[in-house]
Amino acid sequence: MDTALGWNRGAFHCVRDLVGIDHIVYGTDYFIRGTKFMEWTNEFLEGLDLSPVEREQVYGQNAVRILNL
Repeated sequence: MDTALGWNRGAFHCVRDLVGIDHIVYGTDYFIRGTKFMEWTNEFLEGLDLSPVEREQVYGQNAVRILNL
């Protein structure tokens, strides 16, 4: 699962309960020029009750692991 356009606290917690924090990756749909999707995604994630470890997982560690980067 990714965080693109998913700025809903209830939905995020539902996904975390369903698949676990280790299966959520950072996504913003930032490829659309002139948008603030990345800023909005960052603000949303920073407003969640995630531990520093969970934040690092979502912001990059999960993608590195899942994609074998």
